[in-house]
Amino acid sequence: MPPQRTPLRAIDSNRPRGKDLSPYVRGKIVSMAEQGASVSQIQAQFQVSRQAIRGSITQDLQRLEGMLVLYSSRPSTYTIRDKRMMLRNLRLHPKSTFDDRRRETGLEMSNATIKRLAQKNRLHHWRAKKRPELTEEHAAKRLLWCKCRAHWGVEEWKIYMWSDECSAERGRGKLIEWVFRLRADK
Repeated sequence: MPPQRTPLRAIDSNRPRGKDLSPYVRGKIVSMAEQGASVSQIQAQFQVSRQAIRGSITQDLQRLEGMLVLYSSRPSTYTIRDKRMMLRNLRLHPKSTFDDRRRETGLEMSNATIKRLAQKNRLHHWRAKKRPELTEEHAAKRLLWCKCRAHWGVEEWKIYMWSDECSAERGRGKLIEWVFRLRADK
């Protein structure tokens, strides 16, 4: 399995968006527009999209010396500590419901916020694997097998190997379970 990244750290492999125009090119576009050049003439001159040209012209007064204007986003309601607490809960209790998570962490995050936080950290919401059904017949056979060997000593039990690879449950019915996990965890 590849090494996991630290939760809430920036992802380095994101693709960058298109190149921003330099302040010099923006100034040239604005000056050509002020001299009466059409968008098509400016596009032919600088080989940039019509949207970039229109944006440069309309936002010229808002820009400080042609520099890109950064808009502030809505402030986060949750602290980094809150997000880490929810991520820890997702990793420790992958099958918990959203209501259980809110109760355990004391955070009032919406389901969408929890899912978004999980996906940013490569945890996805998957349907849990189905366990084998334990019927009355299977349970009776297991009980009979155990009763036949109840008197065995240590030497007889040494010939068996026990494994905890899968457990069986009774009474769950057709209930669908969901689990948060990494793609590699199955």
